[in-house]
Amino acid sequence: MEPQSDRAFHLERAKQCRSMASESSDPVVRRLHEELAEFHELEAERGELEVPMNQEPA
Repeated sequence: MEPQSDRAFHLERAKQCRSMASESSDPVVRRLHEELAEFHELEAERGELEVPMNQEPA
């Protein structure tokens, strides 16, 4: 995946996970969805920081 589409994927997944968390009545399931959302947000941020091997850092 390209970095931009990878970032978009993770941001969309984080949004979906947060939505599922808000809909869950089970606190354990709600927390698991929140943890997945946090993971996807971190992956989106990590993708922003990575520099392709053929480019110089700014």
